[in-house]
Amino acid sequence: MFDQLLAFGILAALVAMLVWDRFRYDLVALAGLLAAIAVGIVPPKEAFKGFGDDIVIIVGSALVVSAAVARSGIVETLVRPLTPYLKRSTSQVAILTSAVALLSCFIKNIRALAVALS
Repeated sequence: MFDQLLAFGILAALVAMLVWDRFRYDLVALAGLLAAIAVGIVPPKEAFKGFGDDIVIIVGSALVVSAAVARSGIVETLVRPLTPYLKRSTSQVAILTSAVALLSCFIKNIRALAVALS
């Protein structure tokens, strides 16, 4: 019971820190993991085991690709002809959703997510 209270306390502190938005989210997450290790909720041998999982590497790679696409300016070039139609947020959401759905037909969903994030 005490471990559960500690876990919920750490989670509540993490949510509060994320909502407060004073520190970077990755540092907040790392602090939460270190706090869970310090109080004994997470065994030290298991703490960083998740970083070796394939999905973590795939999502991290997708975020890197997304940042590269965003910085390249390709998205702005492709969207420029649609700019007159993107005055309202509903049209923006509709076009973005349609583009991601179309991309998901031909490429893996994680890549479509990367394009949507950029």
